[in-house]
Amino acid sequence: MVVVPTITISYSRLEELIGRELALEELEDLLFRVKCGIENLSLEADSIEVEISSDRPDLLAPEGLARAIKGLLGIETGCPRLEVVDSGFSLTIESPPSRPYIAVGILYDYRLDDRVLEELIQFQEKLHATIGRNRRKIAIGIHDLSKVPDGNIVYKEVDVTRATMTPLGGSKEVTVREVLEQTTQGEKYGWISLRDKRYHPAIYAGDVLISLPPVINSDVTRLEPGTQGLFIDVTGVDEYTVHKTLDILVSVLSEKEKGRIGRVRVFKGRVEGKPTPQLSRGALQVEVSEINRMLGFRLEPQEVVSLLGKMRWDARVLSNGRIIEAEFPEYRIDILHPVDVIEDVAVAYGYDRIPLTRPLAMLKPKRLELPRFARLLARVVAGLGFLELLTFIMVPRELSELSLEGIYKDFGVLELENPITEDMDSVRPNTIPSVLLALRESQGSPLPLKVFEIGEGGYAIGESLVGISRSLSMAVMDDSVSFEDIQAPVYSVLSRIGVTPTTRRALSKGLFVKGRTAELLANNEVVGVIGEVNPEVLVRLNIKYPVALACIDISRLYRVWSGLKGGFA
Repeated sequence: MVVVPTITISYSRLEELIGRELALEELEDLLFRVKCGIENLSLEADSIEVEISSDRPDLLAPEGLARAIKGLLGIETGCPRLEVVDSGFSLTIESPPSRPYIAVGILYDYRLDDRVLEELIQFQEKLHATIGRNRRKIAIGIHDLSKVPDGNIVYKEVDVTRATMTPLGGSKEVTVREVLEQTTQGEKYGWISLRDKRYHPAIYAGDVLISLPPVINSDVTRLEPGTQGLFIDVTGVDEYTVHKTLDILVSVLSEKEKGRIGRVRVFKGRVEGKPTPQLSRGALQVEVSEINRMLGFRLEPQEVVSLLGKMRWDARVLSNGRIIEAEFPEYRIDILHPVDVIEDVAVAYGYDRIPLTRPLAMLKPKRLELPRFARLLARVVAGLGFLELLTFIMVPRELSELSLEGIYKDFGVLELENPITEDMDSVRPNTIPSVLLALRESQGSPLPLKVFEIGEGGYAIGESLVGISRSLSMAVMDDSVSFEDIQAPVYSVLSRIGVTPTTRRALSKGLFVKGRTAELLANNEVVGVIGEVNPEVLVRLNIKYPVALACIDISRLYRVWSGLKGGFA
């Protein structure tokens, strides 16, 4: 299940950041235009809960929302003008093997009160949960700048039995091992970057350990109401994500009081690298004709430039008005393609203002044979008392690997390079993973529980090819189930569509119980797999009850059925 991030912020503080009062209806419209929405509102508590689009982490703070809204209202347009200064700080990187990348920066003139502190911590934790993959990919440390004991920062690996620190909220200095084993944060995150059970990354300011990423900061640099400047560190296992996360943090937070951003000199050994934060911006070019073609109506080049300015881009017209060159700000990590430029033009223009046009040709639709056949199967399966599921195509990689059974056994998993959440880091090869996840979440339902799903999936063929699947998965979960409990309804489905079902014994790669799995044949052609799910798999998935499961490749079954029936009349 995808969890869409939500944030709780102060309505009055958001208006203060924007610089004007907003009626609720106006705010709802503006948030909708940046792909956000109001979930809950309490005017008495001055509190508003906003659902944020997962591709816009810069909006996870009220400063980011205010910046976007000011653009749409025309209060401020174009890329934000950031004041960047030399901080006088330096960072020496010794690249701990378990977490080799770090970027640090400074934000001056950022004053904290109780509400601002609460929203700052919320911003940090929402970034951890989304692009940080619960601190495994990146982790953020935020410190009171005035309490950092030394401007010479060192990032290195320490021996957990020798290094000491006073953990956040602690009253005495203890070893790093004690922090990892005896604090709540240590128990939760201490395993992520611990190497050989003895070595862990640490950040020093002079000779004082101020952070143990990704676990906890030192109490020495604790944030509190009255803090007036921030020292921020971001560490992780992906260099690009580390730097872009720091860019997001300092750029967005600087919106509060147009605060200055302090750059830090970076050294790796004796070699000086690029200072951080890098605050790198990108640029794209797109033809005006392509913008008009995709939007379906005509805009003049200067209109496009003006609309992009409202989305906080810097744009200009090139080549006699034929091309728009658009620079996007450092915090827009969602921009990948010229289509993203066109989307922002549409957002700024307003989807409700786009003119309606009649199609050039009015055609009578006709369903394709394969989807029609899939719905036929769905009606038959539902008639046997199975509940239909409709879930996401993205699933955990572990489940994708388990589902490579039967006709899928020689294929590979399609894994995402940079998934938004850790539980959606691969494309399902078939619908088996989705059915198992649904059973795990439905264990409180009355038994027996019979579910099915028809849907698409994808798999890797060798190193460079991709296959697309359309499959039917059926499952039965009860206090006691056997091979026959799933075989009988599967046979019934195939028989009702006029196909002769048979099975033959097969080996399982791990999903099914040995000796309790078989290939499913329709008129002697292999179309799927059927069996009892291995108890070890059920334990890993936290499923308490036995499960019997079948997966049928709909494309293969359709070929058999259409060969017999000649398709639909």
